[in-house]
Amino acid sequence: MEYVRINRLYVGVYRSNGNLVLHWHGNTGGLRNTTDYVTDLFNIDVSEVCVFKDAIKMIEWVNRRQTTPLKKVVNIAWGVIPSEVLIYILRDCTTLSEISIHSEAAPIFRFSGNFRNIDCLDIWHGKWVTIDNLLTMDGIVIILEKSTLTNTDLNVFLRHWLSGGCPRLKLFSATTDSVDILQVLHGFMHNAVLVENRRDYTSPFGHQWILWDGFDIQRADGVTATVHYQPLGALSPHVFPPRMAFLFALLLCWIFFEAIESFLIPNIPLPPPHFPPSQTVSTRQPDVSSITFLLLSEKSLCHKNPTKGAIQWTSLLISFPSLPSPIRPFTPNYQFYEGRCIVSFFLICFQIFNFYFRVALSFCSQKSHSVIKTQRKEPFNGRLCISELDSNLSFRTFRNYDCVLSVNDCSYFSNSERSNYVKMNGQDVPVQVHRSDGNLVSYWRNKMNGLKTITDYVTNLYNIDVSEVCVSKNAIKLIKWVIRRQKTPLESVTVCGVTSSEEELIYILRDCETLSQIEIASFSPRNFRFSEKFRRIDFLDIWYGKWVTLDNLLTMDGIDIILGSSSLSNNDVNVFLEHWLSGGCPRLKLFCARIGTVDILQLLDGLMHNVVFVEDRRYYTSPFGYRRTLSFGYDIQRADGVTATVCKQGNENVVIAVWPETTHNYN
Repeated sequence: MEYVRINRLYVGVYRSNGNLVLHWHGNTGGLRNTTDYVTDLFNIDVSEVCVFKDAIKMIEWVNRRQTTPLKKVVNIAWGVIPSEVLIYILRDCTTLSEISIHSEAAPIFRFSGNFRNIDCLDIWHGKWVTIDNLLTMDGIVIILEKSTLTNTDLNVFLRHWLSGGCPRLKLFSATTDSVDILQVLHGFMHNAVLVENRRDYTSPFGHQWILWDGFDIQRADGVTATVHYQPLGALSPHVFPPRMAFLFALLLCWIFFEAIESFLIPNIPLPPPHFPPSQTVSTRQPDVSSITFLLLSEKSLCHKNPTKGAIQWTSLLISFPSLPSPIRPFTPNYQFYEGRCIVSFFLICFQIFNFYFRVALSFCSQKSHSVIKTQRKEPFNGRLCISELDSNLSFRTFRNYDCVLSVNDCSYFSNSERSNYVKMNGQDVPVQVHRSDGNLVSYWRNKMNGLKTITDYVTNLYNIDVSEVCVSKNAIKLIKWVIRRQKTPLESVTVCGVTSSEEELIYILRDCETLSQIEIASFSPRNFRFSEKFRRIDFLDIWYGKWVTLDNLLTMDGIDIILGSSSLSNNDVNVFLEHWLSGGCPRLKLFCARIGTVDILQLLDGLMHNVVFVEDRRYYTSPFGYRRTLSFGYDIQRADGVTATVCKQGNENVVIAVWPETTHNYN
């Protein structure tokens, strides 16, 4: 190791990924010394601070050492940020421009003061933000994720803006449970103009949005805002340059999500036994029905301890309102004691619990494991996915994702942290509950071995096979391991990474035994070419498809074919369209490709006698759940009467949608 002199100190240094890495006895002291050195060298101040822990100390140290205030503060914390830190950042932190809070607030946290002027305020976990908070904000860009604002709240805020409140606002975006655009615009419909055209908007801080079906609404001073409702998944993954300048855009995002709560609350005593009375008097509103489930207790033995009882009994009466399927999980208390669960339950109604809750319950005792293993008889309407990229095992249904178990490196696990241990395939494994997602996190010396072990445990518990694999590195090894261990073939393979090797791509496209889906979200080697015929793949999604040639395209036999960043030309797509009209690719339902500049006349060259122009807006959903809005499309008919719509989207994307729509077959 080489040494350099920084602020009169000799510091060990080496080069990694092109930059210098310094070795210090304390990270904070080292960070401050390098900051002093660089700012003194170039006579500049620090503009941005990203803090994780000791946030107040770090921010105040930066502010004390320089004359110009900070421009931006980003807070990232694992789990819940202390209330005093959050109040300091919102009220007392001296910054000129931007605050971004990526951490969660305590469940009881409320901010009762007025917000100071913050140009760009981005709150990722905004459940604590109330309408009273919102009405005191004075910003240029305000973004609230996971908020609890209602349609009425948004209507009040819009009235506030129309009456001159929040005068500097350029962009407001809120993620809420649901959006009723009529409620949001209640009382303003006389002032609202529906705009069906697509428009592209860029905020002063670089946030880019594509606006469809917006409502323009005008303030008394002539300033116009676009109120826009954006369902989940409808945003194009491609960001286009802005074409028009809008003074302000108000975007409302509708996210379908199911609250995932923690089922494990360690170190909290269990409630006393509770038995249902002979007659139950309901205090609910008469229009809300409730379902009551009785969970009977079982006896569970723990390690002997002279100061604590080794056996406890309990029974719980759990009651919650009836909800549409899938039923929202509730949060019972249960506690581990010296590596064993003090109380475990066997369930009368297994079907009410979600997948990961039942898996966690199986760790309580041998009896609970046995009951869960034997009681589940009906097939799962979904997929079990093993993800090497995310290091977890998840249960997936259409547009839904429930993490079951995740894997983490035990080197990141502090010995001082309180942990529980569960028995998994004969091993005692430390686990904790993920602070935000609520699933169990297991800790291993080797993450790949841990991933394989939790896969074996869950598939054995439910007697099911893995349906989906998501890989980043060592793709071939993991896919082959999954295929060898089960009788049924994989349904889906997803590859995510910087660059896949030529060997990996050829294996996935030619040799990988999957029934249905392949998604390649990684780059290919520069000179990669696939010279063989494509096998039958129902769903093929290639994000970076510049290597895909016309010859490749003509050998594909799929239902959904999605190509991003392709090198195909208008003439290539014209040849493919003629290929389909003559009976090629007979199962095709949706073809999407980004080809550069789309010339619809070249696409339809030689086919205009068979083309019908359709001005109406139509909505199309492919069998695998891709949704497209088809505007100003061209209908073209095959000899057997099957019709396809050829549509240009933006300047770069071409869509071919084959009618009729069919219900998605993705589980």
